[in-house]
Amino acid sequence: MRIPRLPSCFLGVGLLALSSSQQVLAANGGSFCGNMVCVGAIISGSNTYYSLNTTVPFSSLGWMAVGFGESMVGSPMVILWPNSDGTITLSQREANGIHFQSNPPHSEPQVVASPPRVASLQTSLSSLTGSAVTLTFSVPSSGQTTESMIYAMSMRKPTGSGPSATLQQHNVNGAFDLDLTQTVADLPNGSSSASGSATGTASPTSSALPLPTQSSGSSNNQPFVLPYTSTEKKFIAHGVLSALGFCFFLPIGVLQARLLRIWWSRWFTTHWIVQAGLAGPCIVVGFALAVNAVQESGTGHFGDKHMIIGLVLFLLYVCQALYGLVIHLAKSPDRKRRPIQNYGHAILGLGLIVLALYQVWLGFNHEWSTATGRDKPKRGVRIFWIIWVAVLGAAYVIGLALLPKQYKSETRSIRNREKSGGLTGSDDDVHPMAASTAPTEFVGEIVAPIAAKWVGWALGSGMNNNLLLVAWPSGNSVVASTRYTTGYTEPAVITGYTLTTITAGTSVNSTHWKWLFRCQGCTSWTGGSMVTNGVQVFGWAYSTTPPATPSNPASSFTEHDDFGLWGHDTATPHYSNYNDFLDGSVSPGTTPTATSSVPPSTTSVGPTVSATPYDYIVVGAGAAGIIVADRLSEAGKKVLLIERGGPSTAETGGTDTPPWPSKTSLTRFDIPGLFEGMFAGSNPYWWCDDVLPFAGCLVGGGTSINGLLYWYPTDAEFATTNGWPSGWQQVSTYLPKVTARLPSTDTPSTDGKRYLTQSYDVVKSILTKQNYQEMTINNGRDQKDHVFGNPAYYIQGGKRTGPMGTYLKTAKARSNFNLMTYTKVLSVVRNGAQITGVQTNNTAIGGNGIIPLTSSKGRVILAAGAFGTSKLLFQSGIGPSDMLAIAAADPTAKKYMPPSSQYINLPVGMNVKDNPSVNLVFTHPTVDDYDNWAPIWSSPRTADANQYVSNQSGVFAASSPRSNFWRVYGASDGKTRYVQGTVHPGSCCFTPTYPYNVSAQFTVTMYLSTGLTSIGRIGIDASMRSRIITNPWLTDPVDQTVLEQSITDFLSTYKQVPGLQLISPDNVTSIHTHVTNKVDGSNHWTGSTKIGTSSSNSVVDTNTKVWNTNNLFVVDAGIMPGMPTGNPQGAIFTMAEMAVAKILALSGGP
Repeated sequence: MRIPRLPSCFLGVGLLALSSSQQVLAANGGSFCGNMVCVGAIISGSNTYYSLNTTVPFSSLGWMAVGFGESMVGSPMVILWPNSDGTITLSQREANGIHFQSNPPHSEPQVVASPPRVASLQTSLSSLTGSAVTLTFSVPSSGQTTESMIYAMSMRKPTGSGPSATLQQHNVNGAFDLDLTQTVADLPNGSSSASGSATGTASPTSSALPLPTQSSGSSNNQPFVLPYTSTEKKFIAHGVLSALGFCFFLPIGVLQARLLRIWWSRWFTTHWIVQAGLAGPCIVVGFALAVNAVQESGTGHFGDKHMIIGLVLFLLYVCQALYGLVIHLAKSPDRKRRPIQNYGHAILGLGLIVLALYQVWLGFNHEWSTATGRDKPKRGVRIFWIIWVAVLGAAYVIGLALLPKQYKSETRSIRNREKSGGLTGSDDDVHPMAASTAPTEFVGEIVAPIAAKWVGWALGSGMNNNLLLVAWPSGNSVVASTRYTTGYTEPAVITGYTLTTITAGTSVNSTHWKWLFRCQGCTSWTGGSMVTNGVQVFGWAYSTTPPATPSNPASSFTEHDDFGLWGHDTATPHYSNYNDFLDGSVSPGTTPTATSSVPPSTTSVGPTVSATPYDYIVVGAGAAGIIVADRLSEAGKKVLLIERGGPSTAETGGTDTPPWPSKTSLTRFDIPGLFEGMFAGSNPYWWCDDVLPFAGCLVGGGTSINGLLYWYPTDAEFATTNGWPSGWQQVSTYLPKVTARLPSTDTPSTDGKRYLTQSYDVVKSILTKQNYQEMTINNGRDQKDHVFGNPAYYIQGGKRTGPMGTYLKTAKARSNFNLMTYTKVLSVVRNGAQITGVQTNNTAIGGNGIIPLTSSKGRVILAAGAFGTSKLLFQSGIGPSDMLAIAAADPTAKKYMPPSSQYINLPVGMNVKDNPSVNLVFTHPTVDDYDNWAPIWSSPRTADANQYVSNQSGVFAASSPRSNFWRVYGASDGKTRYVQGTVHPGSCCFTPTYPYNVSAQFTVTMYLSTGLTSIGRIGIDASMRSRIITNPWLTDPVDQTVLEQSITDFLSTYKQVPGLQLISPDNVTSIHTHVTNKVDGSNHWTGSTKIGTSSSNSVVDTNTKVWNTNNLFVVDAGIMPGMPTGNPQGAIFTMAEMAVAKILALSGGP
């Protein structure tokens, strides 16, 4: 291979004069200046003296070399380099071959023991000072008048001063023919016999040599920057353009298609504009630059891995673009499913991008330095690349969550196209309009299956900024409203438009419901309007989850399960006899011929049905309600337990099993390891739809969907210092009743092993240095200072148990117990202080949904949780006046409330507490973050899923926590406060400021618990949704001080653990700032219906009876006046056992 001649970068070129001012004798020789290097030669006697000169300063110079030949291979080389101690090394070498398939693709020249021409270092003619470096050697003359030579220079120093030191690749190189017949100045006097040395090291002496005529160089005390050659500039441009095309525009085009295709009808247009119009030019020009630069460098085309991959990528891009074009042009208008070629296009595109990301990494991390001899780019480039790859991957994974909606939308579009011949796109809507060319109203129709609990119709091409019609069945009628939203939030009711139900065309039956309606003033709205004489794109949506209050047109409702768009012909359905449609005598789907009358219908009225009365009605089948209902039925009482949701675990009738290859009858609620997946479900029906914080509305309540942590309560939790009245301190009496039915375990896997324990071991290393003691936590329930241990769970046989797997089982075996699910209690029915029953939304039970008590001695016990019970009390006329006013303003709630003269003013929702919590995120190389729990529902680790299905053992036999610890603190207000720590692999909800190993992350959550004094308030809003009114976290500054101190103490020893890195907070954020900005709640709500001895500051008395009522009780976490020491389940279970005993012992009951 011939190394090409490179242009000189020096301003001027002159002969290298190897003479002093006193010596002007003539000699034969020659000179040449290339890129950053000049070579001069003088023939003196039988030797030729070669001088290598560069303006690169001594401190920046690595080595210089010349070779005798036309290319690197087979040319004897003389290589010289200055050392840090001021000596110069001469080494004679020869390269046996250049291997472009090797890594790197150059062979380092090897030392030659017996070179054909032995070179001698001429130190007296060398110089390491001044504005240039000169290195001189002599060799026996070849006798030729023209010498074919090569040169090279590197700015990276050899590994040592010995002649056999390892060399770094050159930065510049070239070839030239040196004419030795030129007349040049002879050597200085005596230089021809100057002391020199052959291969080896020597120190330069003072030189009388004049400097070559080059441009002035950089001084030694300033950094020297090697200018880029034209070839290198082309390589840089190639890298930038190719990276933009392959790694920015192509992924952006893919992501916008993945994320926007079901939201935006023009997604395809922008997709091909980005892929072809933006990515294409970058890729084509980048490829062309690479070909030109490689040709210019003379290294040969497609000779290494980077070049070959580049060619493959370019061809793949061309093929992919043509493939996409063919798919688009050849698609069938009558296709019944997504064509298989579409999947091929997607897979090829993703493969192309993955390969391109690797290619870019290979380019800047290897090819650049290999091709140019320069250093690799700065570390920041690599960090940016890693972050960008992570961002792209995360964004695409997020986009995959939209696949179910996309498939549903495509299926629905195909189905509609088949039904309508591809014209109307929907069988749900038709639009007769007046003959006017600018009608302001229309008649429409929605027909939906009975499973559709609400249907939405957008009068524009999307949800946002368009008038929305929302309808749903309520009993035998259809309820509807006009709505509007500017963002992807629940649309608000909007006025100014008139919806009139046309009764003759509206019906509800066992399979479908149909709504025929007139919409006046609906063809235009602020910021938009319908196309009434052309083709209008409409949007539709529906959900299988009913609204919170179906009888209320303004009711809240959950997000749709499916949605889509269709184009509708609005030019055709204009009729001069439009009024014929308004009474339903003519269907919108037919052309009217005459006005007809509809005969009146008659309704057969059957006998009046009354609901079954009960001694005790318990509202809410959660942590406390199940225990209370079981103990009441055990005492022989006739008990009804009402749950607004449905079953959870398989034992309760649940069927929501995971889509794993290994099939199981266990549900998402049975399998402890699926806890983290509760927050990422596509249809999270288990959450209460009218409670803004997470709350479980299904059998088991919160115990069916939480992390299963189960701590036996301490005596301090029920002490009077924690707000409990006297008589509630018998933990040692009632806790054994709980543990006899529901014991805890810290080895939940059926094989007795613990899994995923790395984070436990790391935190143990932190805590033992602070004198914490390791123990089985529930073996010493009152030991909560400087202790840590494995999590305790309510898991039996590797499955979630809780009250629904124990107390509910025994209750259901009794004939005097009944469980009613999917029934929502709207209020208690009361006459002043006397409760006579409960009002439900279940009219099928008779009595217009009212379930009565057996007699005046019967009792109602509310156990619907802090939020659910508070809302029921508001809707029953019990609570602060502002909340009662909100409830009374709601048409549905007002209907069941007592007269205002019977309102009871109690501080419902006024003394709420919750654990303030702050996350600390770490990484440690030993930790497995278990993929941050992201794919556990849809695609878990196969071996772990199979192991669990086989025998309920392994990782999935426990939820995510892996360690817990406690510490007790005194405070400036004299109160004792407890702090709990919980450790789990993975992390959530923080923005890293520097790179870290995401697969080795784990989180330590610090909670302030028993003894905290901060309080807040909860209530309802105008939509009758339960919500936080005042946050309860760290409203007392003493609480914040203690929590900050606990974090400071915990972090005091973490740096002593090798390999442990703190990610959040980062190293510039103070603990105070971190706590202030990141404090959050724990969803452990207490105090909303606080127990006490006075109605002025509590809601229930010491027997849990609501003040100023005769027979209404509350038994749930809301009555607890203070926070438990750990997660609250154990305290709630124990409280429920105490409460039901007090209720049964209270005189006057059934």
